[in-house]
Amino acid sequence: MEPGNEHIENLIDAYLAWLKEDGRSAPAGIYWQRVWDMIVRDVERQHRPRLPLVLSGMWYSSHQDKQDRLKEHLLFSFNRGKLFHALAMLERIPSEGWCHVQPERENDWNRPMADEAQFEDWDENDG
Repeated sequence: MEPGNEHIENLIDAYLAWLKEDGRSAPAGIYWQRVWDMIVRDVERQHRPRLPLVLSGMWYSSHQDKQDRLKEHLLFSFNRGKLFHALAMLERIPSEGWCHVQPERENDWNRPMADEAQFEDWDENDG
């Protein structure tokens, strides 16, 4: 972050805290991919931020990992003049398009989502 832009980082931190308070960590799947695609448009591959934590990355990362990566993307979007467009895209994502922390599992914020999966009814015949 460039000197003098601490207020933008504070704004992003406040937005992420609001998401966390609402039980959301980051967009899921295609929703996050669409935001990422917008912020990296016209950016050479070697100058892009790390990829969104979707697909297998979603399951093997914690909610905190996801928020950290989303923050990285939002800071990158600010530096490209696209922060408010990114925030507007995030605000249009429906509830089911987010990774949610179940209220009874809020202490699991730092555990991978795969640890949250419920496999009681699964057996080897399920595929």
